[in-house]
Amino acid sequence: MFEGTKITSEIIKNEIPVWLQNLLWYMVEIMEVKEKAQIQVFELSHTVKDGENKQRIVHYQYQPYYYKEYIFSAKNIVNVEVVIIYYASYVVMLKM
Repeated sequence: MFEGTKITSEIIKNEIPVWLQNLLWYMVEIMEVKEKAQIQVFELSHTVKDGENKQRIVHYQYQPYYYKEYIFSAKNIVNVEVVIIYYASYVVMLKM
Protein backbone atom coordinates (compact mmCIF):
# COMPACT_ATOMS: atom_id res chain seq x y z
CA MET A 1 0.00 0.00 0.00
CA PHE A 2 1.05 3.62 -0.61
CA GLU A 3 3.03 2.61 -3.65
CA GLY A 4 2.38 4.11 -7.05
CA THR A 5 2.36 7.62 -8.44
CA LYS A 6 2.51 10.30 -5.77
CA ILE A 7 0.41 13.38 -6.51
CA THR A 8 0.66 16.60 -4.52
CA SER A 9 -2.03 19.26 -4.84
CA GLU A 10 -1.08 22.75 -5.99
CA ILE A 11 -2.11 24.19 -2.61
CA ILE A 12 0.31 21.84 -0.84
CA LYS A 13 3.07 22.71 -3.33
CA ASN A 14 2.52 26.42 -2.65
CA GLU A 15 2.13 26.30 1.14
CA ILE A 16 4.48 23.54 2.32
CA PRO A 17 8.22 23.44 1.52
CA VAL A 18 9.33 20.44 -0.54
CA TRP A 19 11.52 19.09 2.27
CA LEU A 20 8.48 19.02 4.56
CA GLN A 21 6.31 17.35 1.90
CA ASN A 22 8.99 14.67 1.53
CA LEU A 23 9.09 14.23 5.30
CA LEU A 24 5.34 13.55 5.38
CA TRP A 25 5.67 10.92 2.61
CA TYR A 26 8.53 9.35 4.59
CA MET A 27 6.52 9.30 7.82
CA VAL A 28 3.95 7.12 6.07
CA GLU A 29 6.68 4.78 4.81
CA ILE A 30 8.24 4.24 8.25
CA MET A 31 5.01 3.70 10.20
CA GLU A 32 5.31 0.78 12.60
CA VAL A 33 1.80 -0.63 12.34
CA LYS A 34 0.40 -3.95 11.11
CA GLU A 35 -1.85 -2.25 8.59
CA LYS A 36 -1.80 1.23 7.08
CA ALA A 37 -5.20 2.84 6.60
CA GLN A 38 -6.08 4.35 3.23
CA ILE A 39 -6.22 7.79 4.85
CA GLN A 40 -3.31 9.29 6.78
CA VAL A 41 -3.82 12.58 8.62
CA PHE A 42 -1.15 15.13 9.57
CA GLU A 43 -1.65 18.20 11.76
CA LEU A 44 1.23 20.65 11.36
CA SER A 45 1.43 23.43 13.92
CA HIS A 46 3.61 25.75 15.95
CA THR A 47 4.65 24.84 19.48
CA VAL A 48 7.15 26.13 22.02
CA LYS A 49 9.55 23.69 23.65
CA ASP A 50 12.38 24.68 25.96
CA GLY A 51 11.61 28.32 25.18
CA GLU A 52 12.12 27.85 21.43
CA ASN A 53 9.66 27.92 18.55
CA LYS A 54 9.29 24.46 17.01
CA GLN A 55 7.42 22.68 14.24
CA ARG A 56 4.98 20.09 15.57
CA ILE A 57 3.59 17.29 13.42
CA VAL A 58 0.91 14.93 14.65
CA HIS A 59 0.45 11.93 12.36
CA TYR A 60 -2.49 9.59 12.86
CA GLN A 61 -4.90 7.14 11.32
CA TYR A 62 -8.15 5.79 12.71
CA GLN A 63 -8.36 2.08 11.77
CA PRO A 64 -6.21 0.50 12.99
CA TYR A 65 -5.39 3.29 15.38
CA TYR A 66 -1.99 4.95 15.03
CA TYR A 67 -0.65 8.16 16.61
CA LYS A 68 2.82 9.67 16.49
CA GLU A 69 4.00 13.16 17.41
CA TYR A 70 7.15 14.85 16.15
CA ILE A 71 8.63 18.15 17.39
CA PHE A 72 11.70 19.70 15.78
CA SER A 73 13.37 23.00 14.92
CA ALA A 74 12.45 24.67 11.64
CA LYS A 75 13.06 28.12 10.17
CA ASN A 76 9.52 28.58 8.89
CA ILE A 77 6.73 27.01 10.92
CA VAL A 78 3.81 25.64 8.90
CA ASN A 79 0.26 25.53 10.32
CA VAL A 80 -1.94 23.30 8.19
CA GLU A 81 -3.79 19.99 8.16
CA VAL A 82 -2.81 17.52 5.46
CA VAL A 83 -4.31 14.23 4.37
CA ILE A 84 -2.65 11.53 2.29
CA ILE A 85 -5.14 9.26 0.55
CA TYR A 86 -4.27 5.96 -1.10
CA TYR A 87 -6.08 4.91 -4.26
CA ALA A 88 -5.43 1.77 -6.33
CA SER A 89 -2.60 3.14 -8.46
CA TYR A 90 -1.78 6.52 -6.95
CA VAL A 91 -1.43 8.41 -3.67
CA VAL A 92 -2.62 12.00 -3.20
CA MET A 93 -1.49 14.63 -0.69
CA LEU A 94 -4.17 17.26 -0.04
CA LYS A 95 -4.79 20.16 2.29
CA MET A 96 -7.79 19.61 4.56
